[in-house]
Amino acid sequence: MIVDQPDKALEILKGKGIMATVTGVIGMEVPDTPGGLAGVLEHLQEAEINIEYLYSFIEKPTTNAIIMIRVEKIDETLEVLKKHRVPIVTEDRVYNF
Repeated sequence: MIVDQPDKALEILKGKGIMATVTGVIGMEVPDTPGGLAGVLEHLQEAEINIEYLYSFIEKPTTNAIIMIRVEKIDETLEVLKKHRVPIVTEDRVYNF
């Protein structure tokens, strides 16, 4: 799950006996059209970057789709996304959706 206070959420969950961890994810905007995510996935595939999982948002502040991805190689993935001009979504924007 994505929360606006990850450390506090982790503390609460662990306090309830629920196993949880905090992991880094990358937020990005992709065209909200059929195949909009496919173009980005092709760039990641070419760079041999695997996506462990992803989340999408139903409500969004733009006409693009907002996608959050979990990858092992965060820095390398950010470079690929920047190279292909994929807009990155900051923590502040995610927390204020």
